[in-house]
Amino acid sequence: MNTSVIDLELQRRARLAKPVRLLPDLDGYSCLLDFGLGGERHDVLAWALLEDQSVSAMVLLNATLTPVTQLGRRFGGYCDGQLEHINTDPPGFVLPSLMAARDHFDPPHSMQCPDMADLSVAFCHDDQWSFKPLQMWSLKNGDVAPLVDYQTRTAQGPRCIRIDSRRYSSFAGLVSAAQIGQLKAGGPVGMDFFGLLPSYRT
Repeated sequence: MNTSVIDLELQRRARLAKPVRLLPDLDGYSCLLDFGLGGERHDVLAWALLEDQSVSAMVLLNATLTPVTQLGRRFGGYCDGQLEHINTDPPGFVLPSLMAARDHFDPPHSMQCPDMADLSVAFCHDDQWSFKPLQMWSLKNGDVAPLVDYQTRTAQGPRCIRIDSRRYSSFAGLVSAAQIGQLKAGGPVGMDFFGLLPSYRT
């Protein structure tokens, strides 16, 4: 067997392995990513156990959480916020934690992971912005979606239900508190707005 032959199909499947469990990052890790403008640090919002039993950091990309293992050569490594050390492997405590949670809990439906970045969901309708706090991330069948509380009226009166914000045509993406202030003030929607869909960018 020629060991210099690279199995491209195997590598493709590994990159596209879907998350099956999520764990919020509480230790200030970031990832070094390069989208053509030089390496930049992106906060790790969660860790994911993938279908192939590997671990990947989850970063905000295109208004959802995306495994860095799907970014190919754009991913440059994990950054420890305290030691300023870059490593190609995730921290050792993550895999045992995710495996223990997977073995202990077996939810029949979607799983949920709290948002630790204080993000809000941005909606734009008739050139007017509105915002709802991101409550948590929902993981179902490998798909990660942002959830918000939505008030609706029923026969018993108004109540709040959780919704997948991406089902709404006015959904524009995810923003921080500082970006909400900029949008309300009429500032430009630039490329630094993480999560905003391309149609809402200048």
